[in-house]
Amino acid sequence: MNNDYNDYVLKRINNLLCQKRKAYKVDLHLHTNYSADGTQDVKSLLCRMKKDFDIISITDHDSIGAYQYVSNLSLDELNSLPIIIPGIELSVYYPQYEGRCHILEYFFDLKNKKFLSNLHRNEFAYWNRAEKQFHRIEYNRCLQFYVKKYNIDYNLTDFKNFLNRTNSIPEYPTIINYIYSYLKDKGVTVWDIFFKLEYYNKKDACLDRKQKIGAKLAEFKKKYLSKNIDYDGKKLMQILAVVGVDDENYINYEPFGSLTVDNYGQIGIFDLVDCGLNIFAHPNHKKLFLINELRDVIDGLEINYRSLQHENDMVNKSILNNNILKTIGSDSHNLLDKYYNNQEFYNLTYEELLNFYLCAKDKMLI
Repeated sequence: MNNDYNDYVLKRINNLLCQKRKAYKVDLHLHTNYSADGTQDVKSLLCRMKKDFDIISITDHDSIGAYQYVSNLSLDELNSLPIIIPGIELSVYYPQYEGRCHILEYFFDLKNKKFLSNLHRNEFAYWNRAEKQFHRIEYNRCLQFYVKKYNIDYNLTDFKNFLNRTNSIPEYPTIINYIYSYLKDKGVTVWDIFFKLEYYNKKDACLDRKQKIGAKLAEFKKKYLSKNIDYDGKKLMQILAVVGVDDENYINYEPFGSLTVDNYGQIGIFDLVDCGLNIFAHPNHKKLFLINELRDVIDGLEINYRSLQHENDMVNKSILNNNILKTIGSDSHNLLDKYYNNQEFYNLTYEELLNFYLCAKDKMLI
């Protein structure tokens, strides 16, 4: 996409604003199969959103592949659809955030060399992370138990072949799918891995890491023990790659083999300046104070359908206190989710949309 398309989008938003409605239906956080964990194709997603929404944005993980389809639509086809704001969900290194930091960037311009540099840097970083994760597998005593029992050879070359077969990219969900593809063939269940991991976690000499992983394991057991997830391999990401538990943060202890890698060469948060309009995706409600030191790069916060009510309440309060933008997103990844049962959630007021429009217009003038 380029600024000609961005101008077209801004004109359509302005036309919406001229209607002076109390609220507009907006979903600015959607994923397609250009994200590793997305299953809906672009055409299906657009058909789904066509009826009820005024404005949407496809925000795949570090990918703008969906916009090849959008760019091939005729003007008549575009006008028959909700306004599609160019977007992307970028993985960002920001150590103060203490977790996987994702920024939604809107109104990107493919003629912006800095944006393209950021995009290419993250694509390269994916593979750097994958290399680190395969090194971690060698230290993961739970996985190594099965490696030795079934003579499994997890390696990067084989992983690349797996990605080619499944038309995937080297992301967290795909490395988990790859790992479990071998174990599932041997009849190993998710709970087999869970209890093995729980056993080895109790032996971890690092108290802080043991407590964090132990808390996640307890949460996982409470949530899923009564459900049939025996062969639902994607659930394993929650316990094999616990957010906030990176072995590199515990250099004085033997590695545990966590697949979480916080710093793998991805872009930093201040690399986002002058690349578009930047919004914190599903912001960590415990880290909202960080917005004060990010005013030069972050334009607003997202109210996310998947967040808890009290978390969104705190985000809303921060938006008002800091006089920053508000966006709304479902974080939908597939056509079968139930994120639209409450349509009122996606109402953006006239004033909120106007602020978003004016900020975007200013960004286009940079």
